Amino acid sequence: MKMTQSSAELDSDWLLSQLRQLGAHQLDHVNGTLQTHLRGTYERLRRWGNTDAVCLSGLFHAAYGTYGFPEQLLGIDRRNDVAGLIGSEAERLVYFYAACDRAYFYPRLAREKAPSFKDRFTDAVTYPDSAHLIAFCELTLANELDVALPDQAGYLARYGRYVLPLFRSGPFRESLSQQARTECLQYFG
Repeated sequence: MKMTQSSAELDSDWLLSQLRQLGAHQLDHVNGTLQTHLRGTYERLRRWGNTDAVCLSGLFHAAYGTYGFPEQLLGIDRRNDVAGLIGSEAERLVYFYAACDRAYFYPRLAREKAPSFKDRFTDAVTYPDSAHLIAFCELTLANELDVALPDQAGYLARYGRYVLPLFRSGPFRESLSQQARTECLQYFG
């Protein structure tokens, strides 16, 4: 797989072809394939008006696996390769999302303005800056909406006790863009 792009402008179709080469189109995900989910997350972030880095992190957010999705397209030893595809800022968000120990972080994010974060790969505890928190909240909501919308009742039955306290919390909502906040209220109350 070619891991660099010559054009200064990142092209989502080109990046999707890179994900395909990594096998994203062959991995099952909740509502289809991982590639379909990654594209849906990216497109929602783009509609909400997020920066290129946040949108591109949505396109690759599960490349290293996540707390709830253990399959990996690439190991974390390939972070430089991912940064070569989507840029360093977007890759840092991808890593942050993948490394999130949700059982540790979600309750803190729901109640604290400056929550501590536990890296599930290293067990390191840090305090992310506000820009990372805002990007994480946007990415988390975009991801969960893409998973939830085809079967909202089934999604809430399976994951509601974990995500509803987070999505309904003031600190989480205060971090969201207006477009994301509107969708969050519409679907999760």
